[in-house]
Amino acid sequence: MEELALLHPLWKKNKVVAVWLFGSRARGEAREDSDWDLALLFKQPYPGLQEKMSLIADVTGILKTDKVDIVFLHDAPLVLQKEIVYDGKVIFETDWDFRTDFEEMVVRRWLDFEPVWQQMTRDLLENLKEEFGGGESGL
Repeated sequence: MEELALLHPLWKKNKVVAVWLFGSRARGEAREDSDWDLALLFKQPYPGLQEKMSLIADVTGILKTDKVDIVFLHDAPLVLQKEIVYDGKVIFETDWDFRTDFEEMVVRRWLDFEPVWQQMTRDLLENLKEEFGGGESGL
């Protein structure tokens, strides 16, 4: 993953505080055609749309592929933030305290929200069973 080291100057130039690699590459399950899943953490002011688009273009240029998914963590849903914090690998950081404070905040928010998420999931599954006959063909 020496390709990722080529991104460090870009992260510094754009004042990125931390970067996580997540998904199949972080799990060691990547294939040759797997995309790069990267999550970026910034301090305020957060980058605007133009800065985000420029950053994405720069990353795809450096990695020489358009198979790049970038998550801007300040915009990401809590469920995705949790997945990245729990399962991702930190590959760059400039401020350990800020990063770990962010991770702690995500964990606290997730622990508060998890019972609601579980109930929503149960309700969804129950509604699907009712609508589609619990596995029996309702057609």
